[in-house]
Amino acid sequence: MPEKDWHIPLRSVGSSTGKAGVPERDWTKGSIVRNLLSLSWPIIISSLLLHIGPVVDMIWVGKLGAAAVAGVGVSGIVVQVANAARGGLQTGTRAMISRFVGAGDKQGANIVAQQTVIISVAFAAIMATIGIFLAVPRLKLLC
Repeated sequence: MPEKDWHIPLRSVGSSTGKAGVPERDWTKGSIVRNLLSLSWPIIISSLLLHIGPVVDMIWVGKLGAAAVAGVGVSGIVVQVANAARGGLQTGTRAMISRFVGAGDKQGANIVAQQTVIISVAFAAIMATIGIFLAVPRLKLLC
């Protein structure tokens, strides 16, 4: 059985174009900080927006009294736990897709990506069900 050639040729910036005519980028070349910021800016913006929400809630609810602030704080904890679970699922599936892409197995990457969509929809449905039917009992447990 012949061995597979796992070597993936690296391209320099702008050496070829992708499907949409956008130049492909070689993330192994150039400034590490610039490459990390280029890859991570969507996550940074998402995290900022995720953390600004509870602050704005506290500002608005702060005028209503201590019980209202406590309610927002407790519900914020529940939201953070749900987001941590979602983030863990996304990180795991991204790692699996990256491994398949790195190994040159596009079919395997596509299968994992399809399963990721199914897992994400199932997770959203489960979290919505929990939120709709168990919101009050869960908040009472935390108080």
